[in-house]
Amino acid sequence: MDDLKTVINKLKAFSFKDEMIAVITQNKDTIPDMQAEQLAIGLKSDGNKILPEYAPFTIQEKMRKTGLSGVYNHVTFYDTGELYSSLTAEITGENYDVKSPSFKWAKAIKRSGKRIVGLTEANRSEFAKTITLPGVKKALEAKTGLVF
Repeated sequence: MDDLKTVINKLKAFSFKDEMIAVITQNKDTIPDMQAEQLAIGLKSDGNKILPEYAPFTIQEKMRKTGLSGVYNHVTFYDTGELYSSLTAEITGENYDVKSPSFKWAKAIKRSGKRIVGLTEANRSEFAKTITLPGVKKALEAKTGLVF
């Protein structure tokens, strides 16, 4: 009976919210990578296409380039890779924000709106399935001795 009481007390002391925040904070470097992948395919956080489309001059310039720099059929905000590599995630409680010290990030937001910042529902779900839930499960097992 003492073992059951111990487990119950450990469960009562376990904070899913605190563990979730800890797991997200420990894995926050994944968020900018997911943001960059999303930008590369031209999606805003709401899942819609990034607009406005490139101007004719920009399309002409991009046609001369290769790789992601040469993509012109949708907006990527990619030229040299400096913007993508400068992205960081800031975690504040249950919220996150993708930031960059690059002037290009502020310019992109001004051009296409704040909805370019953040992950799509599909990416948030993927992060939860592959990172948050397994991390919280591992913490729950470690702190309670229960195995799921």
